Amino acid sequence: MHMNKAVAFLKRYYAQIVPIAVLIVIVAGIAIALFHDSHFFRPPPQMVANIRTTVLGQQQSAVVLEGMSRRAQRGIKQFSLMLSWSGENQESLVCSIRASQKKDAEPSPKTTEPEAKDKSAEEKPKAKSDEEKSKTKSAESKKAEKPDRYAPTPCTLESLAQWMVQMPDAVLMLSVAGNTRPVAAFTKIKDHFPDALHRVIPQVPDPRQVETIRKLGYKNVAMVVVLPDPKDKSAPAPAAPATKKDKTPPASPKGKSPAPTKGNKPPPPTSPGEIHKMFRRAAMAGATSLVLPKKVAFAAAFPKTRKNWPDMKVYVTQVNKCDEWNNLSKRPVDALISDVIVPGSCR
Repeated sequence: MHMNKAVAFLKRYYAQIVPIAVLIVIVAGIAIALFHDSHFFRPPPQMVANIRTTVLGQQQSAVVLEGMSRRAQRGIKQFSLMLSWSGENQESLVCSIRASQKKDAEPSPKTTEPEAKDKSAEEKPKAKSDEEKSKTKSAESKKAEKPDRYAPTPCTLESLAQWMVQMPDAVLMLSVAGNTRPVAAFTKIKDHFPDALHRVIPQVPDPRQVETIRKLGYKNVAMVVVLPDPKDKSAPAPAAPATKKDKTPPASPKGKSPAPTKGNKPPPPTSPGEIHKMFRRAAMAGATSLVLPKKVAFAAAFPKTRKNWPDMKVYVTQVNKCDEWNNLSKRPVDALISDVIVPGSCR
């Protein structure tokens, strides 16, 4: 009875139902296509902690392994770290230490010469007695005998491998200072680290090195895009324009592009063509990830170009301000690398 009524209803209103159903399907398809690239449909970018060790004078101001452990407790699972060659024969790898430009102490305010003499006389320490000297020596000897249980663990390849065992979910993005012998470095890392081929992501700027390191067995290799420094004055000056007699431009040295002139300016790195070249070089070399400066990720042409390379994972470096973090989280990127931002610090 009810079936007959339903059939009769469909027969009567068939001509009106079919166009409405088709229209609904078309509108839904357009809506999905328009909002598919919206950040509402994408998971938030992963957080990568960039671990830096700095030196102020002779004291290490940032401890690598302890700092990584603290950030792991906050929920971070990926860490970016730089290694450097060490030892007499440059055969061992340690965490790279970057010298800081900050001074150990601020300069004292200017004083007049008499005032300076008075202050120096007041601040001159009194000579210690023999009894005080013996007490100081005995205290220092006791301190030397008693090990400091809070002493930081030195960051070597061996201690870093032990830390990886203690943190089975951690993933390291490693690079070599100065990009010195990266293939030899990642060959050594492969032999020391547990499950290194899956838990270590080598970072190199040269596409040829990407291809060689992939042959070592690493599942993920990131190609780093390094933009030229506009303040770098080491670049050769533009050549003088050709005369009327000789209209051909001067020959450039082998392996170098011709110097830019008024009519031959290099395109900016944020142009669609240059961003396309970045992705293309990384894909042709076999890279699975691309590490980009935030200047490129903020470019207007980036979202459209990124659509053409959906399988390439995109990391953005030096995201150290919350407004940058929040804005980049709405763009088509997979992970953000920061020196200071931790989960919950940007809302």
